[in-house]
Amino acid sequence: LTHEEMYGYQITQELKRESPEILAVGEGTLYPMLHRMEDRGVVKSRWEVGKTGRKQRYYSVTKKGNREFEAARDLWSALSKDVNRLVKSRS
Repeated sequence: LTHEEMYGYQITQELKRESPEILAVGEGTLYPMLHRMEDRGVVKSRWEVGKTGRKQRYYSVTKKGNREFEAARDLWSALSKDVNRLVKSRS
């Protein structure tokens, strides 16, 4: 969502495509997560009629969400470097 807005099913397909082994998330997990993120103000949504004529809810990241994403990405980067260093030192 940091690159483009997407609707729920599109998000699940993108996660499966990018990381089928680890990040595959079912719709039953995704939608409650998106609603909690919207309640926290890190994503926002809007309704639009899609190509099929059905309404789809599109999600995008807010400014607050971008700040939280950047902080989490930086933390993950530091953590993964430390873990990799530990693993290599034990090999």
